[in-house]
Amino acid sequence: WNKLPDQMVTHWNAKGEPDGWSSKPFAVVGLPVFLFLIHWICIIGTKADPKAANHPKKIMTLVYWICPSASVFCQSSTYAEALGYKVPMNYIGVIIVGVTFMIVGNYLPKCQHNYTVGIKIPWTLNSEENWNRTHRFAGPIWVICGILFMVLTFFGYPILSVLLIFIAALAPMIYSYLYYKKYESN
Repeated sequence: WNKLPDQMVTHWNAKGEPDGWSSKPFAVVGLPVFLFLIHWICIIGTKADPKAANHPKKIMTLVYWICPSASVFCQSSTYAEALGYKVPMNYIGVIIVGVTFMIVGNYLPKCQHNYTVGIKIPWTLNSEENWNRTHRFAGPIWVICGILFMVLTFFGYPILSVLLIFIAALAPMIYSYLYYKKYESN
């Protein structure tokens, strides 16, 4: 506690430069409490799902570990920067986002019909077949986008990297709608 400055870096921009600071009490206590509350909201929301029985064990493992992993990463980075170490957030953040997309993409095809985890749009929620096909379509796209996100960012194309996030989000929605129009609308 005594070695930490009164103001600590708690946010970095896309170039990895510190651009947000918080008080020492907030950085040491408030930020972990905030992340802890987010974590419990995710767990409670997932458990309260009327179709919670459809959540595979692997999906629940993700729900249990994503927020705590982010918390450890955030706190470690904040403490390291406060103690004078240069934290290459531009690289670390890119790796975390890319790997997260790859992990989630790997699990999307295994995600059964529910109301809290997955691609929840009207067409997937109203049809289990649409849900299954959309998630099988989305999984590989998310994995590929995660890999490309890291590669493009490291080679100096951050705008294209951000575009990949939109592609990963929009492509499954478009696919789901087109599937609905072709096979399910009367």
